[in-house]
Amino acid sequence: MNTFPLLLKREYWEHRGGMLWAPVWITGVFLLITMLGIITAEVFRGHVQMHSGFSLDQLRGDLAATDFADAGQGLDVVQMMLASFASIGVFFVSFFYLLGSLTTTGAIAACCSGSRCPCPIPARLRRKH
Repeated sequence: MNTFPLLLKREYWEHRGGMLWAPVWITGVFLLITMLGIITAEVFRGHVQMHSGFSLDQLRGDLAATDFADAGQGLDVVQMMLASFASIGVFFVSFFYLLGSLTTTGAIAACCSGSRCPCPIPARLRRKH
């Protein structure tokens, strides 16, 4: 009998919140940093003089419709990059979740090799010799 699926289920039961709360916290921190940047930009907007060498109104008037479509595609790429932060967090949570399942397999093999097992592991997960 393969015990790995049972170990995966047990690991999920023990750490059920990690799959939900890790992406939520990562997204929350990222939104907090973004909001702080927006507030800082709004506070110092009147105090900073920026000279870029050309008028943004003139540039906006010279853009064609295809340029706006290209800008929209660029914003789509930026949105995907921002979503990748939560995906990276989920990857690490899943990696250590699976690693915990594998190390639990080793602990069961080491602890429950004899007929009398001092640790509280269910009989269905014990290795039989």
